[in-house]
Amino acid sequence: MQFQAKPVVNQADEMNVLLFQAAEARTQKDGAPRALAALDRILQAYPTDGNLRFTRAELLREAGRKAEALADAKQVLALGKASQLRTRFTPPTRGRISREQALAWLEDEISHWENERP
Repeated sequence: MQFQAKPVVNQADEMNVLLFQAAEARTQKDGAPRALAALDRILQAYPTDGNLRFTRAELLREAGRKAEALADAKQVLALGKASQLRTRFTPPTRGRISREQALAWLEDEISHWENERP
């Protein structure tokens, strides 16, 4: 079976390709640097996307870059509280939750990260 890809013709196409590359890289053992690079490029275009920024924070935390991870997570929280997120922040939980519940979850997650031992 062969697949034929459409050419990348606009910014939305480019961002979708980068998002796919980030997701694919994240599944590979040593893919975190490539995933972070792809997310960094997307976040340059969409700096207020809370879901992408939180995904980046998770990757940074997994890579041992706790200070950067906390900064990203706190930025998502601040943008969310100010209703300035590009898209609704959806934490990795089961079921649908309200905006307030999502932000409360994020506050708890940040607190957990801050109290984590190295």
